[in-house]
Amino acid sequence: MTIAVTVRTGSAVVFAADSKVTTSGIVGRDEKGDPRWVEQTYDNANKIVHDRSQTIMAMVAGEANIGQESAMDFFLSKDLQELGTYGDQDQRLSALIDSMVEQKKNFWQNISVSPDEWRGPIILLAAPSTSGNSPRIWRID
Repeated sequence: MTIAVTVRTGSAVVFAADSKVTTSGIVGRDEKGDPRWVEQTYDNANKIVHDRSQTIMAMVAGEANIGQESAMDFFLSKDLQELGTYGDQDQRLSALIDSMVEQKKNFWQNISVSPDEWRGPIILLAAPSTSGNSPRIWRID
């Protein structure tokens, strides 16, 4: 279980989280054909990351992967400056979420797991507002 705390002030966001991360994998199927899940936990993980431009901050809770890629690596590899600096943030965020859903979908469909069993993270995303000083926060599940 993740312990995650978010504090938003009028001009800043503070994320804090524990350092144990959990991932799940399928190690075969039972006699009915249902997947057998095995959880693995790792200590000393960093659940709070920023994108390459250091504009967007993300905190990951729950299942740590988006498909096969860790959610932390997903954000570290992206340049999301456009999401945080101008334009329609909600539209740009929707496109980012669509890319995460597609990545998750491609992974789980390839190993024949039904959509109600697809696992993925809960992500808190913080970005500067394009219309004022108060930062914006989204919860992506």
